[in-house]
Amino acid sequence: MQQVLGTAVEVGLGDDFFLLGGQSLKAVELISELNHRYGADVKLREFYREPTIEHLERMLHLHAKG
Repeated sequence: MQQVLGTAVEVGLGDDFFLLGGQSLKAVELISELNHRYGADVKLREFYREPTIEHLERMLHLHAKG
């Protein structure tokens, strides 16, 4: 998430993506990259409900293909 946000600030598991300066286009980039990298199918709307690393981890496990 730090790379997508373009920040050197350490991001915690429960930190809100949007409160850290994330924007909708960056959210699309993040979800797309993670889905590609981990073979998952996380929907953007799921990330918007709880935009944290902790929630993303749960969603990646839940929506992993295969």
